[in-house]
Amino acid sequence: MLILWSHFRMCFVVRQEYYFHLRSSPSTDIVAVSIIICSVCYVLQGCYLLQQLESLLEEYLSGFEWAVKDNANVPKAVSGLLSHVLGSAIYSEAMRILPRDSVKLHEDGWIYIYKLRDGSITRPYCGGLDARPIIESGLKTVTVISKPPKHLDSAVDQLVNATYMFSHERTGAVGLYGIDVVLSPYISRDRLDYRSVKQNIQRFVYNLNYPLKSGQSPFTNIVFAFSNKFYRTMPVASGDKRFRFVIDMYENYIEETRKILKAFAEVFSEGDAVGQPFTFPIPTSIVNSDFERYLREDEELWNLYWQMVAKTGQMYFLNGYRHKAEDLFSFCCRLLSDMSRVRDVLHQAKGVWDMPPSVGSINVVVINLPRLAMIARTGDDKAMWDKLDELLEISRKTLMWFRTMYMKLFAEGLYPMTREYIDSVNPFKFYYNTIGLIGLAEYASIMLGEPYLWLKASPSIIPQIVKHYNDVLNYVNSRLKEFEEYDDVLYNVEEVPGETLGVKLAWKDVAFAKELTRSEDLSIYIPVGEVEGKKVPFYTNQLSPPYTALHLRHQLEIESQCQKLFTGGVIKHVFIDRELSADTIARFVMRTLKNSDVVYISVTPTIAVCPSCGYRIVGRATRCPNCGTSIDLWSRIVGYYRPVKSWNSGRVAEFNLRKDMSKDIEDIAI
Repeated sequence: MLILWSHFRMCFVVRQEYYFHLRSSPSTDIVAVSIIICSVCYVLQGCYLLQQLESLLEEYLSGFEWAVKDNANVPKAVSGLLSHVLGSAIYSEAMRILPRDSVKLHEDGWIYIYKLRDGSITRPYCGGLDARPIIESGLKTVTVISKPPKHLDSAVDQLVNATYMFSHERTGAVGLYGIDVVLSPYISRDRLDYRSVKQNIQRFVYNLNYPLKSGQSPFTNIVFAFSNKFYRTMPVASGDKRFRFVIDMYENYIEETRKILKAFAEVFSEGDAVGQPFTFPIPTSIVNSDFERYLREDEELWNLYWQMVAKTGQMYFLNGYRHKAEDLFSFCCRLLSDMSRVRDVLHQAKGVWDMPPSVGSINVVVINLPRLAMIARTGDDKAMWDKLDELLEISRKTLMWFRTMYMKLFAEGLYPMTREYIDSVNPFKFYYNTIGLIGLAEYASIMLGEPYLWLKASPSIIPQIVKHYNDVLNYVNSRLKEFEEYDDVLYNVEEVPGETLGVKLAWKDVAFAKELTRSEDLSIYIPVGEVEGKKVPFYTNQLSPPYTALHLRHQLEIESQCQKLFTGGVIKHVFIDRELSADTIARFVMRTLKNSDVVYISVTPTIAVCPSCGYRIVGRATRCPNCGTSIDLWSRIVGYYRPVKSWNSGRVAEFNLRKDMSKDIEDIAI
């Protein structure tokens, strides 16, 4: 669309030149020719532009899947229509200006470049905000400047608004670190009762779920820092002059922090006015000995916390037993940042109290692993590794292109929030160039020549699966270290969520597999689910896929051996279709994280909600027993809760194949 607009502008210039000739030479012939040429140009360009617009409008209004359900977080509305039209224009422009070899590989399905329709040619992918600088200096925008907040309600409002403002400068997630700790002093200073605290937390959660970012709510993540000793022992951030010379530490407000966590647990458990679970913010707890002691000292909080997880699944768990809490931040649904690497760089110039105010990802280029495995199945392992090397090099070039573009736009002043709260010189110093991997489970089945690998439930083959995973992950990590040394920027590798790309690449690989000259039809390795009578392929986004017949204990064995190799992010979602007791969930999570190297995990109950009367239950109910209304099923499409009816067909196909792990959880929790 941008190209069409540039052509349209060119016609305008041509018309102006002809009018100049008209004024300087009053020849009747020139007048006639000028009018005819300009009129034809305007009509042709205008008609083509109109046809494109009509086509996009028709796609959206007719419910074309990739127009309406490309992102489950975007509701069908006029704002979604506008996003579809503009996104198509931006995508066309991206295909024009990105490196040609990158575009070709993206279109052919070898790689997938993130967020092109969301404007990734102009904005980085995701990043985190430390809540402390916002509280300390107040919210400063290009239109309004606020003083540092003096009270809890104004602090909450400033954090919400900062999140929205920052999300406009990112295409993906925005993380907010330490909100529980940073807000705690206000409760003491304002002498607030629990009701007031809960009211403020409720406002925080509701406000982050309104679709105010281009028709969608911003993808937000919060990390509770109460179990991070490094963060707890920091001096209290306050711009309030009354406390300017008061030496105070956050660890003095443990009881107030508990009130905040209790309020979050209750708000998440209640859901909205009709019982729907909140999509955002996605909360993360760092689970370690401090976490356990902190919760167990307050029995009511312990029970509320685990009841929330059992009923709503509203928590991610970061393993702080095997990894230092102060060295691991989580800023997106999966993006983990090992702060020990970043802090080594930071401490060259700054002191022990400082941490990078924002860590994130420049962008993500995803490598299609199942297709590489198909190359190996043709009998040429070397060709597969050579192709992987080629894809890594082109991904590197693409990511450096993005980084250069963002720095140019930053120099032009297009990221005011980034300049104010990150860095006024080089804000992307601690942003990673991220290589993503999709379809690892399918990659393993192809490499092993076992199309039904994950359905056989044979633990004996786990060592071979782990070997294939580790081989490719170790190789990618070794190449990324070389890239870091040469480019002088950070690189990491992520197990990507793949909400849309995992489906689009699977469709492309169905065709690709049939083109390979081989007696074996490799398309049988691509998982397929049924949606409304149609077979739909998809790629999974976990090391152990949700449709596997392996016992959860064996799935966690795989995750434990391989998750730690994902330097950029990874997750194991455990799906359940019936409500388990809070005690069972607590024992399962604590035992898993204490006794394994699993880095990141969630328990995800399927939630049935009646949109009419608010009836809610964990399970796959279809009709409300109270009023007879058709029930909405909610689950995590990839990393966040949305109603299944808003998902694309590939993710619905995957949902229909998910195994209920509730019995396995009970086995492990005994």
